[in-house]
Amino acid sequence: SFIQDLINNIIKSIVNILLSPKVIMIFLINYKIIYGNAAEYKDSVEFIKNNRVLIKGIIKGISSMIIKVL
Repeated sequence: SFIQDLINNIIKSIVNILLSPKVIMIFLINYKIIYGNAAEYKDSVEFIKNNRVLIKGIIKGISSMIIKVL
C-alpha cells in the first residue's frame, strides 16, 4: 500500500508540473484558433471537461514512463 501511494503521489506531482500555466496557455490558444476569437470558457471546470481526453492521455503517458523506470 505504501509503495502504491508513493507511485500515485509521484504521478500526481509530475502531472501538476506538466499542467502548469504555460501548458494550459497552449490549450487556450488552440481553443481560440479552432473556435474563434470570441469563444470563451465559463470556468475552469468547463475547460477540464472539454480537454478531458487530452489530459487523461498525458496522465497515462506519464504513468507508463514512471512504471517503466521503476
